[in-house]
Amino acid sequence: MQEECYCPKCRGRRSLVDVEEEEAKDGRCILRGRCCGCGTLLTKVVETTGQVGRSTTNVPSRSSRIRWPLPKRYKALSRK
Repeated sequence: MQEECYCPKCRGRRSLVDVEEEEAKDGRCILRGRCCGCGTLLTKVVETTGQVGRSTTNVPSRSSRIRWPLPKRYKALSRK
């Protein structure tokens, strides 16, 4: 299966070569590869990996990672 990703250098969608599946620090599954046109290193976040079969639903949502109560400077984010 040929993976495609947006390349900012080529300004378009390009296929990836030398693709490797990895897990990011936050637990999300990512693909890393090189652009077939210019050789720039590209990263793409994917739903699941073929090897592990783990989905991103296990990653906590952003709202659960926010520490409550928030400091006073973040009044705009406070709960209502």
